[in-house]
Amino acid sequence: MHPFVPFTSDDEILEIGYGLMDRTLPKAAWTHAAHFAAVIWLLAKDTRRPLFVTCNELMASPLGRSEWLLTYWSRPRLFSVEARRAWLDPDIQTLPFPSSSKKP
Repeated sequence: MHPFVPFTSDDEILEIGYGLMDRTLPKAAWTHAAHFAAVIWLLAKDTRRPLFVTCNELMASPLGRSEWLLTYWSRPRLFSVEARRAWLDPDIQTLPFPSSSKKP
């Protein structure tokens, strides 16, 4: 895993967001941090706050760790074919927020 290098400007976030949308973002640029940056870019509502500040704070939090999902799901369950096709509830512990899982 590569160490997180903080973003220094909104232009970096915009480049990721637009690159994602127009499918020009190089594969090497599609990092764990870029996933967060893209989500922040897609969901940004508060334009008074720089996007890169929000992204850096999120990446510095426990949710910024790429393995945070393994706190809730076992590796076999999280990376299973079934999990790629449908929502699977966590098998280690309950999420700290409501999930939108749909039981059959």
